Amino acid sequence: MVLNCHVNEAALVLPKNVTVTAVFVFGDSIVDPAEEFGVKESVPAYLDPKTQLQDLLTGVSFASGAAGYDPLTAKTANVIAMSGQLELFKECIKKIKGAVGEERAATIISKAIYIVCTGSNDISNTYFSTPFRRPHYDINGYAEFNARYANQFLQDLYGLGARRIGLYGLPPIGCVPSQRTIGGGKNRDCYEAGNQLVIAYNTKLSGVIDSLKAVYTLPNTKLIFFDIFYPLLSIIQNPAKYGKISLSSLTFNKRVIFT
Repeated sequence: MVLNCHVNEAALVLPKNVTVTAVFVFGDSIVDPAEEFGVKESVPAYLDPKTQLQDLLTGVSFASGAAGYDPLTAKTANVIAMSGQLELFKECIKKIKGAVGEERAATIISKAIYIVCTGSNDISNTYFSTPFRRPHYDINGYAEFNARYANQFLQDLYGLGARRIGLYGLPPIGCVPSQRTIGGGKNRDCYEAGNQLVIAYNTKLSGVIDSLKAVYTLPNTKLIFFDIFYPLLSIIQNPAKYGKISLSSLTFNKRVIFT
């Protein structure tokens, strides 16, 4: 998989021989790539009362806003933790098997794409905004702490049959308004400590993917890390370079190849 970022342009490339049966989403964010993968217009929430059994066959989202790899992040926000999202996925698998049988269910699960996007709240809502973690972990230590949880989550997801997994890195959290207010000084510059933690966090997450690639070598297995930090930081620091940008037109050109 290759990820290129450009403003006002979006493109997706998949090999002709690759079939995407479904898209399943985990984490804390609204990530909706289903249409780009040619599956369906959007990924419904698994817990939405309007979601039907038929929707499960092409993918649903288990993501819960304000969750994170750190279990404390979801606990303090009273949302569904990553471990809870896995439990919901297990329940979803049972429903799929009941609807289409073991063989077709196995095909759906193995050929689906899995997007994992979380971690930002660990930084903004837990590490810098509560007194629970900073006394015990420096920046590198906290990044390592969460990487262990990410590693276990991906192993568990793989154990449930996932073979095409895309793991999103964190954006420049130190540049969001709340973090600029907390640590950006009178000029509300990007909070340097926040971005330093993001860089350390992303380095650890990328390392997790590299280590799992060495272990999970079954055919058709693809584990990808998306680094979105530097493209977004470039837009923030050099806006004139990208011309006029509106929120409605800001997208990323993603050349994604699962082989």
